[in-house]
Amino acid sequence: MQGQDDFENGKDEHPSDAWLASVARLLLHPVQLHIADTLWREDRPLSARDLAAILQVDADTIAYQLRRLRRFRVVTYADAKLAQHPLDVKYELVKEPQSDGR
Repeated sequence: MQGQDDFENGKDEHPSDAWLASVARLLLHPVQLHIADTLWREDRPLSARDLAAILQVDADTIAYQLRRLRRFRVVTYADAKLAQHPLDVKYELVKEPQSDGR
């Protein structure tokens, strides 16, 4: 997506309308809303397995939706040291958009 690429590469101070529309569609997914809400309420890093147990949703589905949320910088890895299994990687909500200084 061109608008997203421009924003991520620091070419534009604000994301394009197309990029914002993509993010809105992404967050309208009910599982993604539940993931974001749970991470906010729990206020601690959670893995796909943790979220699957809490939300009663398949862990692979949660992991897929976490990857999508990470792509759009809604969640991030909670620890730089990745777990042995992808379902055990801990995620947390992005607290504040990061500036790359460009």
